[in-house]
Amino acid sequence: MKSKRWVLLIFVFAIFILIEGLCYLSLFFLDKKYGVQYDPNVSTLSEEQKSHLKKFLNQKKGERTGQDTVLGWINSSQVNSAGMRDNIEYDRVPPAGTIRISAFGDSFTFGADVKLRDTWEKQLTLLVPSIEALNYGVGAYGLDQAYLLYLRVGTEFSPNTVFIGYMSENIARNVNVFRAFYTRYYRDVIFTKPRFKVRNGELVLIENPLSTFDEN
Repeated sequence: MKSKRWVLLIFVFAIFILIEGLCYLSLFFLDKKYGVQYDPNVSTLSEEQKSHLKKFLNQKKGERTGQDTVLGWINSSQVNSAGMRDNIEYDRVPPAGTIRISAFGDSFTFGADVKLRDTWEKQLTLLVPSIEALNYGVGAYGLDQAYLLYLRVGTEFSPNTVFIGYMSENIARNVNVFRAFYTRYYRDVIFTKPRFKVRNGELVLIENPLSTFDEN
């Protein structure tokens, strides 16, 4: 019996080493081939993050864009006057016969790494011209920030439907307050953010801890 137990333990250990080895080789390949690094639970700022932070702190008053007192950060480029990712302005009420969708969420909603015409919002409008999709996506947002942005502007343009994008990784973003200490992937996200806690069955907002320029 003892010999069988040892054989089983050795077998389990060998499987563990094999899986760990394959994972290590896969991460090594992703890093060397595509520059994708797995580096969770960071405790220090990268040089690139320090550079972004110094650049922001050295800006003159009135030039400090990107930071938001409540949400942490907002889009400061590629947006129209209402803060949507778009190159056109919209009337407050959609035209007759038009279905208007307001979309909130992270970089998948914003359409990071693709041109404006290739975002799913614009593609949806091309497929169904009677639909207007307003893009309020912001890169690196958690579900908490998307919800707070909806509370701020969600009804301003009289949408028929509100869409809040979510992906499984967002669950970690929702408990994180400083993206730079979450992963080095967010190289230029240098601001803190709010979050929610569940207390007595209700959501309670924990406000953005560093909400002004002077606090950073």
